[in-house]
Amino acid sequence: MPSRSEMARTLAERHMEADDGVTLVRRLDTPFDSVANSVTVLEVNRDAGESGSLVPVPFAPSGEIPFSTTVIELSPSEYEQLKGGQLPLPDGWALTEDIFSRS
Repeated sequence: MPSRSEMARTLAERHMEADDGVTLVRRLDTPFDSVANSVTVLEVNRDAGESGSLVPVPFAPSGEIPFSTTVIELSPSEYEQLKGGQLPLPDGWALTEDIFSRS
């Protein structure tokens, strides 16, 4: 079974291939990810609209991605707000490593 980092890397690769607007993908540790075969990622997308909040979107396993995923998409300015603490993560959530960064 792949690790969460490997699962997140696979997801990031698929999303980077499909969407040129994605500039950064980071894995998140969440209480939900204690479930086997589940991973949560944050994607910064230069084409994303601004919602002013974190909106997790869950996806069921598929043929290409055989694990449950949750994606949070932020605009670059929302990501800066997140890093600055103005847009907080939910309790128990933490940013982990960068999976992919596009210049």
